[in-house]
Amino acid sequence: MKKIGIIKKLTIAVLLLSCLHIHAQSPKGKEAWNEYLRNNLIYPEEAKKAGIRGTVSVCYEIDRDGFVSNIIVDKSIHPLLDREAMRLIANMPQHKTNERSSRSVYSHPIRFGVDETRENEKKADSIKMARLEKMGVVTRAERMPSFPGGQRALDAFLEKNLKYSKSAIKNKRSERVNIEFVVNTDGSLSYIGIKKSANPQLDTEAMRVVNMMPKWKPGTIQGQPVAVYYVQPIIFKGKDHYNDNAGEKNRYPSFHGGQNYLNDFIEKNIEYPLTAKNDSIEGRVFVDFIVNTNGKISDARILTSTDTIFNEEALRIVNSMPKWDCAKKKGDKVAMRYAIPINFTLNDKKDCRPLFPGGEEELQEYLYNEIKYPLEALLTETNGTVEVRYTIDEKGRTKDVELLKPAPEVLFREVKQAIIGMPKWKPSKKDGKIVSTRCTMSIKFVHPNEKHITAKRPHYKFEFEPFFH
Repeated sequence: MKKIGIIKKLTIAVLLLSCLHIHAQSPKGKEAWNEYLRNNLIYPEEAKKAGIRGTVSVCYEIDRDGFVSNIIVDKSIHPLLDREAMRLIANMPQHKTNERSSRSVYSHPIRFGVDETRENEKKADSIKMARLEKMGVVTRAERMPSFPGGQRALDAFLEKNLKYSKSAIKNKRSERVNIEFVVNTDGSLSYIGIKKSANPQLDTEAMRVVNMMPKWKPGTIQGQPVAVYYVQPIIFKGKDHYNDNAGEKNRYPSFHGGQNYLNDFIEKNIEYPLTAKNDSIEGRVFVDFIVNTNGKISDARILTSTDTIFNEEALRIVNSMPKWDCAKKKGDKVAMRYAIPINFTLNDKKDCRPLFPGGEEELQEYLYNEIKYPLEALLTETNGTVEVRYTIDEKGRTKDVELLKPAPEVLFREVKQAIIGMPKWKPSKKDGKIVSTRCTMSIKFVHPNEKHITAKRPHYKFEFEPFFH
């Protein structure tokens, strides 16, 4: 996945992703998120007494380590509620990121004084999901279904095929129709319906386009395809987005040059508190501030902090920043409050496991593409599980592949060839030093009984044994 600047990324979030069905829900699913709200949301007394209520929409990112960053109030109600919403997001526990290896954009509505009990809808959803479960349909898979070619291909498909008049949009803002369906084991779509409606004209168009879609790549569990319930938002762009420079009419504040430049600025200028360094203390501080229309930073404050020992340095870093690119709404420059994390990490003492280029998902894809059922094994109906141990050396190369348990030689040769041919890994570290690592992998070959067996691929699974030896 290409790295893109925060302006482009967060503009995409506004136009396309701000209301996505989040399939890696925060922090561990919808129920966990609701429980987190119940236990941590604080309705400011001052706002409650003044009768201030409503929904604050907060956009944020999850980095590759599962931590929150770049918190923005997308829809503001009042500074009291905005700041509490930002605090709530900043305090979220670490997310699981087993499905992605790069940053992801999310959005959450946080309601203050708004009744969220929709008992009738909940009952209907419960009945529907129970029926699907009886049919063998799951709501989560190890690898979720995806449009052929990925998100960019899906965006292009929708852009090409959606046909609707501007009059169908009730206001200048985009509207969304959530379409629900089941992605079957062969990638076909069934049980297509409206999850969230916009208006009859847009609902009909969204259904028409989804019914036109080609087969998806099905979801899998332990390498086997499964039927998965899925919700896909269809975004109908409002009048403000029909010109060529729509991205510049609405944008969030950003560090000049983008996220990577911001990270470099912090890394080059941070001064680790000596006391914390001597005591091997690490931490994370969220600082929120206003990016004014002239790009200058003002009103920097500590939003959350794991240890007050880092607060002074975090504020110093933020206040020393050069001018940002300010936010825009409808083409006009506006001041906006923003929050970023300042991480204090003693990198020289960190341990880390080996990393395949692109992460575990790319490793699975590599294995899926490279390991074929040998023709000799197919003809002789040879099955078996190949369990091997191999080394990832200090340069990231794979070598020394050995068989741990008896297995057919023809299957072992296929697995060994795939492992030796792997691209270089990012090697592991122990106490800050690059070290070689011994890993294990288990590949299960199941002989297909259908015709055209040469087109079949084996079912496989893989796992690492404990890293540092």
